[in-house]
Amino acid sequence: MVRFYGDASPKIYEVSAREILTVIQRNLDAGDSSDNARTFWSPNMGGEALTVEIEAPPNAVLEAVKVAVPMLSHVSIDITKQDSLEKVGEAGSCNQDVTCASQYDTLSKSVALMDFIDNGSNYVCTGTLLNDRMSTGTPYFLSANHCISNQTVASTLYTYWSYKSASCNSTQVSPALTAMTSGATLLYAEPTTDTSFMRLNSQPPAGALFAGSSPFDPSSFDGIQGVYGVHHPKGDLQKYSEGDYLGTAACTSSNCSSSTGSNAKFLAVRWNRGVTEGGSSGSGLFRRLNGKDYLVGQLLGGASSCSQPGGYDFYGRFDLPFNAALQPWLNAPSTTVRTAIYRFYNTGTGAHFYTSNVPERDLVITRLHGYNYEGPAFFAFGAAAAGTSPVYRFYNTRTGAHFYTMSEQERANVQATMPWYSYEGVAWYANTSQTGGATPMFRFYQTKVQTHFYTINASERDSVQQNLPMYTYEGVAYFGWTNL
Repeated sequence: MVRFYGDASPKIYEVSAREILTVIQRNLDAGDSSDNARTFWSPNMGGEALTVEIEAPPNAVLEAVKVAVPMLSHVSIDITKQDSLEKVGEAGSCNQDVTCASQYDTLSKSVALMDFIDNGSNYVCTGTLLNDRMSTGTPYFLSANHCISNQTVASTLYTYWSYKSASCNSTQVSPALTAMTSGATLLYAEPTTDTSFMRLNSQPPAGALFAGSSPFDPSSFDGIQGVYGVHHPKGDLQKYSEGDYLGTAACTSSNCSSSTGSNAKFLAVRWNRGVTEGGSSGSGLFRRLNGKDYLVGQLLGGASSCSQPGGYDFYGRFDLPFNAALQPWLNAPSTTVRTAIYRFYNTGTGAHFYTSNVPERDLVITRLHGYNYEGPAFFAFGAAAAGTSPVYRFYNTRTGAHFYTMSEQERANVQATMPWYSYEGVAWYANTSQTGGATPMFRFYQTKVQTHFYTINASERDSVQQNLPMYTYEGVAYFGWTNL
């Protein structure tokens, strides 16, 4: 065991030699063979002196225990101590205390202050705990590539949760403050969108919440200008910013400019309340859909400041890394747990729209007011479970309606002979027979408007047959479930 004692703190930090060697091996496995990769950093224990104690097992050959101290990082403050206020108040006075804004209470619990070491120097940024599709509780964590771009730096990461004021505009730190010192495993780092995606090496503290994220490109949010974020400017207590989304941008190492081309990998924002500063880097940009917070980007930087509040800030587009690489982690469906399929009624076409995607559901509810939300219609699997087959989804560009089929032959025929049907991939997986408690999914066709209707409700099927003669009954399309 290795123990660290600070002369100004009664706390002791203890870590096993096995854990230290695991961290070093993780760095080496990631391709870093430098001295930095072989260095384990202690927590900031506060004070001016640090004692390191090594406890060897009985009968160990002590001459074989070798320790080197190649460098020191002297941090002049300890943010885990409530009476250490050097960083408290360092953010510009125009920043807004998140504790004063109850609408961000939930989001605040997803945001952490990051403290990490890169080549011997200590830095702070901001990161966000992200939920996955099945809410597994896996501690996925998003920040900026310019904060953490390699595994060796990720291994030094400490995160501080509920690092905010105890009350509105107070300089007292919340008693809920909790530190995690176990580092992170870097899963994906990409500079062109300034993305750093990690998995924390231990579970976040009680009370931390997982934020939602949006996989949709910026055009999906046309007409929804308001954006906001929660962050730690200058490593200070949590603040929030509110502003407007201005469009996409292209960014180089020296500047950003408006762009709608293939190089438009960033989102431009102008604040009307609060700003961002150093330490805010990596924090999430959010939009609200159906009353829920959805992350759409992570902070690269920009010109905003208390002296220039109208300066633009730029966030890496989250949809690009999500679609390119993050789906296996964040969007992995379950083969054992069914998911709800949500139903909408399109008042313009008279057709129904179905989706298993919660962000898509909330986007439709928020943006498309001609779609009446009717709630969960039935349940199916998001992945290929035993006995299931894919249900394919098409979009009819002529009518604005969607079409769903389990038939491989029908799918191939639509793709070959009906080019106005845009194929959108697998929507969900359903049963091919009435096994495992599955229920028939009935299908109708409306010739006049060329749309299909689907229902798992036998009473609704009977009502359509009795009262709506314009609908031709086509039989059972496949088999789904009426519950989880």
